[in-house]
This record gives sequence, C-alpha cells and structure tokens, in this order.
Amino acid sequence: MPGMLAGISKAWRTYRASTGLGHELTTLALMLLVGLFVLPPLIWLAGHLTLGDYTRSYAGTPTGGPLALWIDFLRGLAAGSVGYWLVLLGPWVLLKWLQIAWAVIARAPAPARRREPPPPKPVRRDPTISD
Repeated sequence: MPGMLAGISKAWRTYRASTGLGHELTTLALMLLVGLFVLPPLIWLAGHLTLGDYTRSYAGTPTGGPLALWIDFLRGLAAGSVGYWLVLLGPWVLLKWLQIAWAVIARAPAPARRREPPPPKPVRRDPTISD
C-alpha cells in the first residue's frame, strides 16, 4: 500500500510540474475517464434513488442496473447523441470554465482604495508695505 501511494504521489507531482500540450492532453484524458467511468454510475444512482429502477424497454420491465445504463451510454456515444457526448466532455468543459474564471479573477485589478484628498496647500502671501 505505501508503494502504491508513493507512485500516486509521484504521478501527481509529475502532473503538477508539467506544462504545455502534454499537460493539457493528460488533463483531457483524465477528464474523459471521469466522464466515461464515474459520471454514468453517478447518474444511475441519482436516477435510481429518485425515479426507481432503470428500464430500457417501453414495456416498463426493469432490465438492469448501472451496467445496463453504461452499455446504453456507450451506444449513445457511438450513435453520436449530443446528450451522451455532453456527459462525456462535461468534466473537461467544467474544468476549463473554472480555469478561465480563476484566471480572470486573478488578473482583475484590485478594488481602488478610497483615498482621502490631500490637504489644501497653504497660500503663500508675500509681505507688502502699505502706506
């Protein structure tokens, strides 16, 4: 177990130190794995808890659990259905939006401090001789 944690830690440090195209492709691959293997079971769980059994047929007979939904998910991807592709690409798109928002916030100028106006300069009057 410690060897596996050390490997994960090393991979994480390598990922964090990488830049450029290699970093972006690694990020894309990781987010595609999340969209492919994590989101469909979560969608099944949310649907199962709120809607009941997962059914494929219009007859209403339950035909499976998360594996059936995952197979249907893969078929939807193969068919080019926009909804399935949104689920697959959703984690990557969300991550990119968060990165853009973070960059905009980080580059935003700090709010201007309210400064007190400087005190007025004293008016110098030259002495004059009056008769």
